[in-house]
Amino acid sequence: MQYDLEGELERRAEYDYLRTIRAVIYGGLVFAPIGNKLYKFMDTIKFPLSWQPKRLYDTMARVSFDQLVWAPVGIPLYYTSITFMEGYGIPEIKAKLREVYLDTLINNWKVWPLFQAFNFWFTPVRYRLLAVNIISIVWNCYLSIKNQLSNAKVEHSED
Repeated sequence: MQYDLEGELERRAEYDYLRTIRAVIYGGLVFAPIGNKLYKFMDTIKFPLSWQPKRLYDTMARVSFDQLVWAPVGIPLYYTSITFMEGYGIPEIKAKLREVYLDTLINNWKVWPLFQAFNFWFTPVRYRLLAVNIISIVWNCYLSIKNQLSNAKVEHSED
């Protein structure tokens, strides 16, 4: 029997208020406290050598930390949190991460490094998280869609 992914997506196309609530909970209770501390911490990151121009190397060090340390942790944190709030357990979380992690990380690297370089270079520290939150509106839509698509695949694979 052929799985009808398009039909499944059409069925799920109605506005999902619970999905919005889960996103708000994740953003407000999970990411906000972490992001607040994370961006304060990233401002303290300095390139370990005194090469000039110092500002350029410090910005590169911060972007590197963001993309090579935070992104690989933050992406599974999002999917794990949302999947748990959807009522799924560890097996579904593992299946979802196998399905979406690498693709999401690669797409993250297509979007965030350039923005973060701009953000760390030009944006005052107190506004960096705000700038990230503005770009995150679009990024979180992508994550939500990716999550919903993977739900359909994970649910189908259990049948």
